[in-house]
Amino acid sequence: AAAAQTAAELIAEARATARRGDGDRADSLLKQAEQGLPGEALMLRGNIAMHVRKDVEGGMALFRASIAADATRWDSHYFLGRALADQERWDEATASFAASAELDPTKLTVLLDLGKAQAASGGFEDAAATMLRAAALDVHSSQALLLLAQTAVQRRELEAALRAYEDVTELLPWHAQPFLQLASLRVSLVASGVPERAAMAAAAAARPGAPSVCELRDAARALQPSIAVPEAVRRSCESGRLEGSKVVVPGTEFDDDIAIRDREAVAAQAKAVAEGPCHFLAAFPSLASRASTTASEPSSSSGPACVVRLPAGRALRLRHAEGDRSGVLVPGGAHLTVEADGGAEGRRAVLDAGGASRLFVVGANATLTLRRVTLRGGRSLLSGGGALLLLP
Repeated sequence: AAAAQTAAELIAEARATARRGDGDRADSLLKQAEQGLPGEALMLRGNIAMHVRKDVEGGMALFRASIAADATRWDSHYFLGRALADQERWDEATASFAASAELDPTKLTVLLDLGKAQAASGGFEDAAATMLRAAALDVHSSQALLLLAQTAVQRRELEAALRAYEDVTELLPWHAQPFLQLASLRVSLVASGVPERAAMAAAAAARPGAPSVCELRDAARALQPSIAVPEAVRRSCESGRLEGSKVVVPGTEFDDDIAIRDREAVAAQAKAVAEGPCHFLAAFPSLASRASTTASEPSSSSGPACVVRLPAGRALRLRHAEGDRSGVLVPGGAHLTVEADGGAEGRRAVLDAGGASRLFVVGANATLTLRRVTLRGGRSLLSGGGALLLLP
């Protein structure tokens, strides 16, 4: 135990020394630590060899020695895979990344690099499955699905590319660029002159709830008005060769007069709830100004609840104080009730997304209760929904 502790101290000192730029001193300390913690010490020496001394072969030999000393280190397998991938030794890199992912399946970067290596070695189906595993690790990120789409395009797996871009725009509809990437892909398939590809684009457009190319363009513009539209998409929409758009860019055509006019009162109320159960509404003054707290929701087993009461018979636009368009995130474990005032017999209130892709994004184990409230204006084009996004 004493030797292991000494080795841990040496490794901690070596890490600090390396951060100061003294690679030789760090390597010397790590050599001393090898007796107590050989796997970690050799792995770190491999990184010094690779990135400080630019000794690729020496670094790979140290990574292999680390794995021989402790085969359970996911990071040693991963760094060896990176070195092999840099040399385009894809089969070997795939094996190293796969071993790393098996040891720790929660590392997003490992899965992404494994997917890239699998695709480069010709195993697109395996790569697609790996990238979908990576996407499931972080439902807030579009990185894995975009990588899948781009890889599918490069490998000419066009049906898979269409599906991946559709998934990005469906699951993460607050990013503008994927809408245009999907539109561009569909236009290119139509313009290719290859009947099979044109049929593929037609099938994608015919899927239930699927938007037209021009709707995809307008959705991107609604999210990012200054975005550059690809020339092929612009020409297709202007020529009328593709179906026109039914997307309504958010405007001021609905009643927005119910927001509290006293900005100081709004700010004071938002500040008052910022530390309590309504803290996640702090960026939405029009909701925070109408929020109060209760001891608990009747449907909840524990914990205080946040209650927002909207004027019955009126419409309120969801406004983020900083212009963000991702809607209200109800964090895990929180309890939010949004209801129209006026009692059980009162009229409904309307909450409009005001340009947000979803009105509410509901975290795991969170509770959202709606009473006599109509939600409108979310823009999940592919499903036709857009009011709520429930996170697993």
